Amino acid sequence: MPLKRIQYHRYGGPEEMRLETYDLPGPGGDEILVRVKASSVNPVDWKIRQGAMKLMTGRRFPRAMGTDFSGVVEQVGANVTRFRAGDEVFGTVPVKPSGAFAHALITKEKLAVNKPASISHEAAAALPVVGATAWRGCRKRPVEARTAGVRQWRLWRRGTGRGADCNGTGRIGGGTRRPQRIV
Repeated sequence: MPLKRIQYHRYGGPEEMRLETYDLPGPGGDEILVRVKASSVNPVDWKIRQGAMKLMTGRRFPRAMGTDFSGVVEQVGANVTRFRAGDEVFGTVPVKPSGAFAHALITKEKLAVNKPASISHEAAAALPVVGATAWRGCRKRPVEARTAGVRQWRLWRRGTGRGADCNGTGRIGGGTRRPQRIV
């Protein structure tokens, strides 16, 4: 089925992006075809376009752009058990093929979840990468990261299991207090 998506034909800046027609094949065994309702932009999207992840993404062009999406399942692969046509979902696409800045996309079943009815497609599309990053941070013990002693960020995890939440504090600038390592 011919559709439109944002893609590029060589690594570079935003001037390389083009809205072009492409053909989307049917989903494989563990994949779903999703009609995109919303997508969001993450730093990883422009880093991939600039070529910062060539080892992961390869050098075949044209390349599609975008990783986070929300939409409606149109078709499922033979081995898909969690979704069926008509389900509202949100998630990410694999880094190598990308393709969330499109009318439709194909992603792995394991990279999507059911969208709650209480949130919009726009809000759901903004969650996958930032939500996974926050979740990873909450799952770790208290940590601190610093860059040349100039930035200090601390993340505390409170509680365990259901109801656990994360609080972060940070300080930018030289300051007078020496950063402490919290493990």
